[in-house]
Amino acid sequence: PISPDANVNGLNRTNVSVTLTATDPSGPAQPGQTTMVSGVKEIRHRVNGGSVVVTAGASTQIVLGAEGVHTITYFAVDNAGNQEGAKTLTVRIDKTPPNTECNVDPNKLRPANHKLVSVTATVTVTDRLSGPAGFLLSAVTSNEPDDGLGGGDIPNDIQGWAIGTADTTGQLRAERSERAETDLGRVYTITYTARDMAGNSATCAATVTVPHDQSK
Repeated sequence: PISPDANVNGLNRTNVSVTLTATDPSGPAQPGQTTMVSGVKEIRHRVNGGSVVVTAGASTQIVLGAEGVHTITYFAVDNAGNQEGAKTLTVRIDKTPPNTECNVDPNKLRPANHKLVSVTATVTVTDRLSGPAGFLLSAVTSNEPDDGLGGGDIPNDIQGWAIGTADTTGQLRAERSERAETDLGRVYTITYTARDMAGNSATCAATVTVPHDQSK
């Protein structure tokens, strides 16, 4: 067995412990047998074609920590010198989160006329080990309250975004508080979570601003 188990894609994102256990009960010949069984002498294994490691007894443990594809070749030998046929086990490890980038168009809403504007996000996910496994929309937020800002404020400023899906389009209201302390104005933040095939995750965020100073 390996611990922890690989995911449904046959991948691990942590160190992996592999336990090899051999059986060859020792004792006199059993009914129908002409020779006695001698018991396990040792287990031999090697990782990725490296040197053979010999462990006395009927079990041994191998810990794999490096990222990549590992092939373990192993077999047991009994005390009479009998050697079983070699077996192999493949372990794939990816500990590194994917690379993800987010962009939006448009990234500025002006004039601040209280109208809803359609916004489209572009999300790029790459992963050099296990490969990308897509992305989901995590949140769409604003740094200002949705309502109660005065000056013709209209509520429901964020519309049409389906959180928890791969949605990349929605609407944001071209609106900001007249009482903002800086000329930054309103900032909408659109956040995505990307995953790779091993289950590692990373987030990216893109912002859409409604500038307080329309010249910015």
